[in-house]
Amino acid sequence: MEKQIILTVQNIVKYYDNQKVLNAIDLEVRAGTVLALMGPNGSGKTTLIKILSSLEEADKGEVYYQGELINKENSLNFRRQIGFIWQKTLLYNASVYNNVALGLQFRNYSEDKIKDKVDSTLDRLGIVDLKERNAKSLSGGQQQKVSIARTLVTDPQIIFIDEPNTSLDLESIELVEKIIKEESQAGVPIVLITHNFYQAKNLGDEIIFMKEGEKVTHETPAEFFEQREELLRYV
Repeated sequence: MEKQIILTVQNIVKYYDNQKVLNAIDLEVRAGTVLALMGPNGSGKTTLIKILSSLEEADKGEVYYQGELINKENSLNFRRQIGFIWQKTLLYNASVYNNVALGLQFRNYSEDKIKDKVDSTLDRLGIVDLKERNAKSLSGGQQQKVSIARTLVTDPQIIFIDEPNTSLDLESIELVEKIIKEESQAGVPIVLITHNFYQAKNLGDEIIFMKEGEKVTHETPAEFFEQREELLRYV
């Protein structure tokens, strides 16, 4: 049975300072699927996920969430249903607990529900013992885990991840990969930017390779790594 289409992108074009950085991008993101975006720096990967997640507007083209066109009227509601994990952690000068609780407070959860969800999410990430620490005082790897916890605690319907390995040690990387597998198995679609061949091959259900703002290929990992060796030198 074919998986449900959650996000549809049609003919996305984006310019920065009169330079075209995305050219006629089409794609679909399906439930429970990990879509790995690969390509050299400057190929448009991060710009694409900013448009997919409604953080930026395309100059041309449409993005549909479960068949509904995303526009200025509904983009805020859409963003509340998705999660982001970026290269740089954007944490507040507050405790780990308060950083993770913030999204739930915006959604008007009760204090008891917030405590339960924050504690269980921090425990899942192995940092529940740090919840009273100031998030800014933690190591880079610990801060990345707090950032991931803040994303997971709101039960996002789509997760966008931009190079999660940047600040993590090997143990933490393995934990992140475990979470990606668990979330996708639970039906959550994940769009993952990575330069890591192992991650793309072992976590990805589909690979899109981008170069100079264009989608060069969209294949399964098996197809990509068997047939596209000439592209790997660009990553």
